[in-house]
Amino acid sequence: MNKCYFIAVLSGMVGCATTSQVEESNNRILDLEKKIARIEGDLYRVEVKSAPKQQVAEPSFVPAKEVEQNVIDTKIDAFLKEFLGVAFGDSIEKYPETIEGRDWLKDRIRVIPVQKRFQYFDKAIAHFNDGKLYEVEFFADIDKKYSIDSTNQRIDQTLADMAVTFGIASDSFKNRGRRGEPRPSYRLSTCDGELAPSGFRRRGAKVSNDALFKKLDKEKRARERADGEQLPELK
Repeated sequence: MNKCYFIAVLSGMVGCATTSQVEESNNRILDLEKKIARIEGDLYRVEVKSAPKQQVAEPSFVPAKEVEQNVIDTKIDAFLKEFLGVAFGDSIEKYPETIEGRDWLKDRIRVIPVQKRFQYFDKAIAHFNDGKLYEVEFFADIDKKYSIDSTNQRIDQTLADMAVTFGIASDSFKNRGRRGEPRPSYRLSTCDGELAPSGFRRRGAKVSNDALFKKLDKEKRARERADGEQLPELK
């Protein structure tokens, strides 16, 4: 009888220990899920950063090795949405404002109202292919009374700050980057002088979704080839 009682008590103790372990394991899983959610939130948040200030704006590498390409793309998408209110693939109908005095560009380029300025950049235009947005220019028109050297220095710093905000090397708008560095699938370049008003220098950033452009162009050409009546088969 005593032996049976001892076995029953021992079984109860083992059962309690097992339940406690399960609860502890579940708590650890919940903590881990919360940590992962916080990490993901940090990765995809638009956080404005600054590249090192220099007397002469030389390219300086500010790596973000932990950020992979798809995360960088998402950061850029979030930046464009927050600062310009646009997204790649948007319909041209969403942006009715054309460039004054350049009606021949109305089907290809439209003015974008800036939601938030980024340092000197306070103007934007978008490029369209087959009625869909595939490229954005975010820029400043600088009065020519300011020297070329000082203009280049300030704008180069702004471009560097934008790049590190994306989580990539600070010279990414002027160079494609070194092998092994994280970089976006989008093409980053500068806009210099195109469509600038008289008496101003246009300096800024250009972000292009080349893959989308090629896809839209391919679809447009396919429609053009298919347009018209079907040639009947000879019998």
